Amino acid sequence: MAPDQQLDGSDRPTPEAVGAPAEHSEPFVASEALQGGSGLGRLRERPRVLIAAVAAVVVLGGGGVVWAASGGSSKSAAMPEFAAIPAACFKPSDGTLARYMPQAGQPETDTDRARSGRPLEYASCTWQEPLSAPKGKTLTSRWLRVAVRLHAGAAGITEAKDTYGAAWRSSSAGTESSSFGSIHQEAPEVVPGIGDEAFVRHITAKTSLGESGRMSITVRLKNTVVTVEFQGARYPLDRDGVIQRSKAIPLDKPTMREAVMAFGRDVSSSLAACKPCRRR
Repeated sequence: MAPDQQLDGSDRPTPEAVGAPAEHSEPFVASEALQGGSGLGRLRERPRVLIAAVAAVVVLGGGGVVWAASGGSSKSAAMPEFAAIPAACFKPSDGTLARYMPQAGQPETDTDRARSGRPLEYASCTWQEPLSAPKGKTLTSRWLRVAVRLHAGAAGITEAKDTYGAAWRSSSAGTESSSFGSIHQEAPEVVPGIGDEAFVRHITAKTSLGESGRMSITVRLKNTVVTVEFQGARYPLDRDGVIQRSKAIPLDKPTMREAVMAFGRDVSSSLAACKPCRRR
């Protein structure tokens, strides 16, 4: 993994990269610096770029999805370790996408570059809904990211447990503030029945540009670690049909929690059923 990457494979944001958000830029881009990673924490801690990046928080944009594994006890315990992950995304069920991302187009994919003789160790997909609408007084837009990291070596399960543990420790509750606004992270919550272990967390941000929120689930299944992140907001429109970003109302916490749980179960089932991914 390159030193400028987070555990989920995305580039670590810099103050220069945050700047003024474009219409379809990623919504919670500031939170990546504030959280120390996209739900997975960091392998190596750098001094965090805190609220200085929050100016872009309100914009809704790209999202993505990861592969988890619904597990349970016996079935999950009997599953062999994974030797590979697909280069393309596992698609959540059409029903789940229709319910929680009804206006989403085709996903964008991102992978690390597999080196000679080594398996692909990271892949993610991002779905997003447009920030435009022809009519109406409000617009709802959401994004979804699914990402998976494979620990393929002999100590893969131990490394995956360490990664998951680091993510849990970086998710402790607290609020960080500056002249730009504040970021509040709630304490993580363990959820049963998904993978070997899983937890969800909720983060909100308030700035002069408005308010935004994100819900994520982090899952470990054998020697893989998966994150599913979901974010959405309702935007009032002015008389010309232009969204008023500063008046955005984030989707409520129960709705976002329900969404990440549903996507997590969907994607975990896909990974569990991927026979080519398993170690032979």
